[in-house]
Amino acid sequence: MHRPKCGSTVALSPDGRQILFVADSDGQAHVWLRAIDSVAARPLAGTGGAVFPFWSPDGRSVAFYADGFLKRLDLDGGLVRTLAKATVGVGGTWSRDGVILFVRNPASAIVRVSAEGGSVVEVTRLDAGQVGHAFPHFLPDGRHFLYYVTGAPDSRGIHVGQLDGSPSRR
Repeated sequence: MHRPKCGSTVALSPDGRQILFVADSDGQAHVWLRAIDSVAARPLAGTGGAVFPFWSPDGRSVAFYADGFLKRLDLDGGLVRTLAKATVGVGGTWSRDGVILFVRNPASAIVRVSAEGGSVVEVTRLDAGQVGHAFPHFLPDGRHFLYYVTGAPDSRGIHVGQLDGSPSRR
């Protein structure tokens, strides 16, 4: 098993018992699942080409980027579903209310989609001097989230956004 050059974030399950990671064992990256108390890991079927995996809040599903899309895999059934177009993913997060925040490409705003799929809605806006938004992470209230802003030095940093699209703050 070899680690790919990018998209190899490690994601700890909500119950703290398992981790997801991206690794390459056959010339293509896959999402792998490993119990914390074990050295054995297994690749998840249907995750070829994956980057930036993240968990559902109940730990029964995972989301990841592959083939230009945000995808979802239910761990009990093994069915991979395409949720939305995402050319190059840069992190994602999933709320208890079934909302997924993600990034369509490194030069875009944060968008939301239902964990079941459907229409995509922007929840952040690129301001002057900003190149892109990345790595969203829900806060415990499920309405606010953190994200990183890339761009000019005076606009870079961690911001707090809101699902309703209200202006963010540093």
